[in-house]
Amino acid sequence: MYLDWERFSELVVSAGASFEWGTGKRMRRTQSEPWELRPILAYGRLPTVRVGEVELHLTGANIDQMLFDGVTPASLVALLLAGGRYIERRAGENGDPQ
Repeated sequence: MYLDWERFSELVVSAGASFEWGTGKRMRRTQSEPWELRPILAYGRLPTVRVGEVELHLTGANIDQMLFDGVTPASLVALLLAGGRYIERRAGENGDPQ
């Protein structure tokens, strides 16, 4: 099974967010999280989707959805961005700093 990360990042950008690879401290921080909550690492880096000030990370469940449940990468990107925009909007309503 293979996920084309370059194409996935293009989908993210075309949907209006940004895609970046987290390394260093951010990556090490995720490795200390409980296994069930830990974001995936790809090629030793942390794939990160950014919607405004909100950082979103892919989990094993997201990858399972694409590989085994028939969720397309474009649909997953749409779901991630909708969640990120919701979080950003709610934070703004509550006056919470990001």
